[in-house]
Amino acid sequence: MKTIFTIITTLALIATTATIAIAAGPYLVTDPVSGATSYTVTGLPTSIAATSLTPDSTGKYGAKLDISSIPAGTYTVSATACITDSTWGQVCSAASSPFVFTRPGAPAVPTNLGLSVK
Repeated sequence: MKTIFTIITTLALIATTATIAIAAGPYLVTDPVSGATSYTVTGLPTSIAATSLTPDSTGKYGAKLDISSIPAGTYTVSATACITDSTWGQVCSAASSPFVFTRPGAPAVPTNLGLSVK
């Protein structure tokens, strides 16, 4: 009986952990574009790979890019949708309207750490 309880508890913990991992983010997303085989986002640091993004596998979004590791700062980004044509190669749309967002920096380090009787 203890073994069954341990297995059920472990499975519940694994399921909870998996749900938390899936809920990471934030994500930069676009609406899906019919026929698009890839997307490109411009305006991000080179440390975030934003070229040849495959469409979101759920179909809910066109492109879905995890930007949780982006450094603090203000960014102006735009996206293009592309198709790969056997004759013309890669053909991309015009850039989307720009989207501006800011990732805030960390607050200042606390000072004068100590004890108080009040």
